Amino acid sequence: VIDVKKWRQALAAVEKYELDLIILEIHLSEINGFELCKIIRKNEKLHDIPIIYLTKLKDKRVMMKGFRIGGDDYMTKPFERDE
Repeated sequence: VIDVKKWRQALAAVEKYELDLIILEIHLSEINGFELCKIIRKNEKLHDIPIIYLTKLKDKRVMMKGFRIGGDDYMTKPFERDE
């Protein structure tokens, strides 16, 4: 588990470690998670790592945008036990 708050740290961590999954907070301090997802998806070495967005947003249109950008799924906060 890598917990980073700044996108450059996140990208460096993703490039350094062999990850099986990325859980990406949409709200980061400098850019949003969608923009970071775009950057990750452009990198050939990282392109196939599944990305799950973590958000408190409930707007399905926003999440559909995330899927178009390259996210694979999303989880909303607070977590719903049944989900």
